[in-house]
Amino acid sequence: MLDNQRGVTLKFGGSQDSSNHTGIFTNSYISAVSRPDCTQCYGNKANNCANNIGLRMLTASGNGERLPGKFGPHFDVICKPPLYENKVYMTNVTFDNFRQSYSNAASVCSSNFAFRGHDLAFDSTADTNLFNVACSNCDTNSYVFADHNSPSQIGWFGGCGDILCTGRSNYLIIDWNGTFLGFKGTIIPNNTVIGSNEANCTFSAAMNAHICRRTDFAVLAYQSIAADYNTRIMWPMNLTYDGARYTTVTNAWREWDWAGKEPLNFRLGRFVSIVKLNNVYNLTGTAMPPVKMQFQLVKRTPAGDKNNYIILKMYYPLPNMIQIKVGGKLMEPILIKDTGLKRSLNRTLCGDNVYFFNNYTTHFVVTEDANCLV
Repeated sequence: MLDNQRGVTLKFGGSQDSSNHTGIFTNSYISAVSRPDCTQCYGNKANNCANNIGLRMLTASGNGERLPGKFGPHFDVICKPPLYENKVYMTNVTFDNFRQSYSNAASVCSSNFAFRGHDLAFDSTADTNLFNVACSNCDTNSYVFADHNSPSQIGWFGGCGDILCTGRSNYLIIDWNGTFLGFKGTIIPNNTVIGSNEANCTFSAAMNAHICRRTDFAVLAYQSIAADYNTRIMWPMNLTYDGARYTTVTNAWREWDWAGKEPLNFRLGRFVSIVKLNNVYNLTGTAMPPVKMQFQLVKRTPAGDKNNYIILKMYYPLPNMIQIKVGGKLMEPILIKDTGLKRSLNRTLCGDNVYFFNNYTTHFVVTEDANCLV
């Protein structure tokens, strides 16, 4: 794809009660300015070569989207709720000549980015994992254009409630081979809470993103699957790992059911939050947790890796019976009446858990194993 306002869009739909939504993009070449020495190719009455995007990132949404009547750069839309858990594996792709400024014949070109999320992706953008993906002739401020969360969505008529929707702050671009960034690393878009508090992360104002020389971040996808999954408010959700200097705050999906401009208050209790792997997190909300929830780490590689994990701690003020299941199978808990563990949690076993009788708290393991759905 050469010299397009947007080279590629990744998009598909599915059922709202499903998970494991995966996009595959391979063996492609996308150039923002393919003929930089051509004096007649760009500018007035020629190819548009400013403010262009190489690839619009995936947001998998519910079946039943309606196509607009006119083709153009805003052809694809999101008018159904984004699905739970989505990701992209990208292999053998080259992005070329994405830069903030150019010289010589291409000096009229500017502000071109390799990646950008969908402008309607308020709730979720798929993690994008790069394998043998290159960005040739690119500058280091042109990898991604990370949109800010929209203040217009705060409040009753905004659809996000009392705080900003947070989907635009909770997705990752991971370079697994070092062929895109020049080193193995992670791009964290639009998230200064994590980016400014974790080591080896550098902020780019042009991208509104941090570039981190590390790959130990992942996204936790979790949702209520109780009967009141779209009527009971327990957000925002707060995550803090042991020893952390910060807490992340995650909002639920935006309101998707409206009567004209009036929200119908059927927001999904669905969340995505960036986490740092191999840590113990305390997860709290503004109300008692739902009676039934689902958790998984978005798989950064197709095979997964059970050695990557987080442990979640949750408090149930009025517990009746707490059970942890994986694939419908009950995981036998470690039951203790004090704060001392009789054995350590198996951090490579999805769903291993301990229940503390005295303080009504459960601790359970979520791994990056390909089949780990708690």
